[in-house]
Amino acid sequence: MAKSTNKTSTLENEAYEKLRDEIFTGVYKPGTMLKEKQISDHLNISRTPVRTALQRLLFEKIVSEDATGHTFVARPTRKEVNEITEMRLALEPMIFNPPVTDKPEIAKKLEDILTEQKEADPYDKHGLITFSKLDCEFHCELATFSDNDLLIENIKSLNTMMMRCNILSGTLAFNIPEALNEHKEIISYIKKQKYDFARLALSKHIKKVNDRMFMNGEA
Repeated sequence: MAKSTNKTSTLENEAYEKLRDEIFTGVYKPGTMLKEKQISDHLNISRTPVRTALQRLLFEKIVSEDATGHTFVARPTRKEVNEITEMRLALEPMIFNPPVTDKPEIAKKLEDILTEQKEADPYDKHGLITFSKLDCEFHCELATFSDNDLLIENIKSLNTMMMRCNILSGTLAFNIPEALNEHKEIISYIKKQKYDFARLALSKHIKKVNDRMFMNGEA
């Protein structure tokens, strides 16, 4: 019985990861209807694990359901991104509220993440996913300037949401150079222990991420 349960769980994870990756790499674009049988045939995985995978993706808002129960690849809306940005602007700058303890090890980790981001290929779909995950990692590491565990947890959650929106928006590749410069600026102020400036640079960056996602007038 245990072996059967483990096999089912493995298939569910495999279906989830494959389907998520195909959505994130644009095989299934925002607005595309996802049919359980077609996905099952495409992935060569039975329908039950596929159904469970779709429920996980629905919970994570990577897919959505309409009133008839049909499943589609989610399309980030301006309202959703604005709400995430509003919460980020309220919470993330708080990590630099005085008194701020100098933590050079965090600055070093941020520089390492920035180096990895620069190496991600913006013209490769998997490179974009790597960049976006590193972007989320950058902000989660930045959050550890605070000793408030609840604040850190909420910042991580918001950045995971923004990572999803960034990937699904289809605009990320055009915005990488600016984002890298903004990350570099934040690190520069941290290394100089100019935390007021770091707070301002972080707030500016968060606003620009929001603006760039809809610079072409997406809904």
